[in-house]
Amino acid sequence: MDWPAFISTIVGAGVSICTSIAVFGFTSWTDGKKAVAREKKTNAFLAFRGFKKLVQITNYLTNTQLHIVNAFKDAHDNGLGDADPYIKLLPMVSAKEGLEPLSTEEMYFLVEGKLSQVISEIDLIYRRALNIEAVLEQFNKMKSEFQTFMEGKASTIEHVEGTRVAFELIGNDGKFANLKGAAMNNLIGHMVEYLERDCVEAKRISQEFLEAAQAHFGADFPSVKIEWKF
Repeated sequence: MDWPAFISTIVGAGVSICTSIAVFGFTSWTDGKKAVAREKKTNAFLAFRGFKKLVQITNYLTNTQLHIVNAFKDAHDNGLGDADPYIKLLPMVSAKEGLEPLSTEEMYFLVEGKLSQVISEIDLIYRRALNIEAVLEQFNKMKSEFQTFMEGKASTIEHVEGTRVAFELIGNDGKFANLKGAAMNNLIGHMVEYLERDCVEAKRISQEFLEAAQAHFGADFPSVKIEWKF
């Protein structure tokens, strides 16, 4: 037997097998690393989508608060500072896009970062925003009905100083107006109280979410800053 040739063949085969195993192992490691990177980018995108929803929730709350503040200021500037809140506040018209809850996938990185309490806070502020939305819709409906009612009583209204009007309703009309006014004042009171708390909380939660996402995903998460105008 040609032992040198046999040994050379075995060694050559061994080198070939070892090389194949090494290349396969490196390729598998590289593919695994790419898969992890893709998954991280996907999760970063989901987190950013959740962040956008959270900002929309916060903007809705702050815009509603700003609407009320401006209405009261305008009433004061026009000599109606002593009027009932329901007279000062006009219906708020806004784009009906709807508030969206954050999905589990959009918040899951918070669990990985041991910040699960933020998930609970996000759910709570979302539900509070829905409550404000429902109260505002109810106020808009009641104010519209009240304005229609008052237009029907136009003959009892006396114009004073151009754009300002004075009126007095008596009997059942007066009772109806007082009941409607009290109900609307109650709704406004709830909104003012809740918004003062919820706007601050929503801004804090949004900032915590942003900082947590940027820390968790690094360069895969957009480098953005929040600048609230109100």
